[in-house]
Amino acid sequence: MRRTFFPVSVIAFTLSVSPVWGCPYCESDIGREVAAGIFNEDFALNASLTLLPIPVLLLVVAVMHFGFPLPRQSANGETEIQPDPLRVSDNASRSRT
Repeated sequence: MRRTFFPVSVIAFTLSVSPVWGCPYCESDIGREVAAGIFNEDFALNASLTLLPIPVLLLVVAVMHFGFPLPRQSANGETEIQPDPLRVSDNASRSRT
C-alpha cells in the first residue's frame, strides 16, 4: 500500500493539473505574439541551425576518444604502416606455442 501510494498520487496529480496554470503569459496577447514569432515559416530553418552544432561536437568528442589515425612518414618521406598491437601480440603468442 505504501509503495504504490506515492507513485499513484504523483500520476493523479500530474494528470489533473493543467500546465497553463504555471504560465501567466500563455493565454495573454504577449504569449500569443511570442508563440507566433517562434512557430512561424522559418521554424524548421531556425531549429536546424540551432541543432547543427550537436553533430559537430559529437564528432569532436569521438575523435578525442578514439583518436585520429594519421599515417606516419619516415625520414625518407615514405609512409610507414604501423602494425596493429593486438594482432602483433596475438601472433607472437601463437608462434611461441
